[in-house]
Amino acid sequence: MDLVTAALHMAAEDEAMKSNAHALLPVETFSARLDTMVSEIREQMPFGLSPQEQLDWVHRYLFDTWGLKIAKGMTQGEQFSPYRVYMHHVLTQRCGTSAAAAVILHTLLSRLIKAGIVSFKEYKVGLPISNIARPIAVLTDGSAGPLKCAGMIRWVTPYQLLAEMLGQLKRFFWNWEWSTVRA
Repeated sequence: MDLVTAALHMAAEDEAMKSNAHALLPVETFSARLDTMVSEIREQMPFGLSPQEQLDWVHRYLFDTWGLKIAKGMTQGEQFSPYRVYMHHVLTQRCGTSAAAAVILHTLLSRLIKAGIVSFKEYKVGLPISNIARPIAVLTDGSAGPLKCAGMIRWVTPYQLLAEMLGQLKRFFWNWEWSTVRA
């Protein structure tokens, strides 16, 4: 499943309902931004890297070169703004929640594998316990060894990532007092 496309369809549905617009959100146009990222990675990533080095390089590309930022946090009123969750805003503004960033990371890795640009085939994505930290991805072939931050990461499936984004939207639109502690 292409998570960015699924998240864009969630945003398109909301845009259509809020505005009663006949012009639909251009899902394919926003999704193509990841194709551009794949092309840039193909051109820029050095040859001869190990699978772990490739994964690290892609992570640096996404957060340092492309400039994806994690929203600062609930105390600044930014973490659960729909602008930090709806994928078209995240791709445009390059700032989102950890879950939105994890959706981009997961999809980018999936598209790189599909295009044959990276040599690894399996990975998993984790959300940090802190709402303002970057998501991570690790190889699942065991080559990475034990993680020093293992207790600080919640490993998630693609479906759980989308559910996390929907939960964040629910918190925004149902604006009563929410606990900031995760179960």
